[in-house]
Amino acid sequence: MSTVTKLNPAMSGKMKMMSFITTDAKPLYQGITNNTFILSVNAKASSTDQRIAAAFISFLAQSENAQAYAVGTSQHVSIINVDYSANVDLLNTSDIMGKKLLLAPRFLFNNVNNVRNPLEDALIAIAGGADVTKTLTDTSKTIKQGLSS
Repeated sequence: MSTVTKLNPAMSGKMKMMSFITTDAKPLYQGITNNTFILSVNAKASSTDQRIAAAFISFLAQSENAQAYAVGTSQHVSIINVDYSANVDLLNTSDIMGKKLLLAPRFLFNNVNNVRNPLEDALIAIAGGADVTKTLTDTSKTIKQGLSS
């Protein structure tokens, strides 16, 4: 959301969430989530390092710390009792957190600079209001040039 509002400040406070249901049957999920803030403790770390890591995760899981992170980064968190009212975009989209969501599939791009980066830039531009057809046409050319070099 912060990227969208940087590209188009007029979007601030106007974002909402929606999910696409593409079946006539009762859906198993109401949307997809793309959690990128995932923490764990390395099982191969020393017991001292594991205790330190577990304590740090415990710190981050406290609602006031999670709230500071969420509000500061414009990202929802999976911690209860987090108040999003200090960030209108989070507040307006927080209803998605109560939905039954499926974790988004992950992809590994072998060519980050020539494929992933232009593609992500195009999606961000489109979300910010850029013309879809022109953006995808230009991005396609950029990707093809990058792959042929």
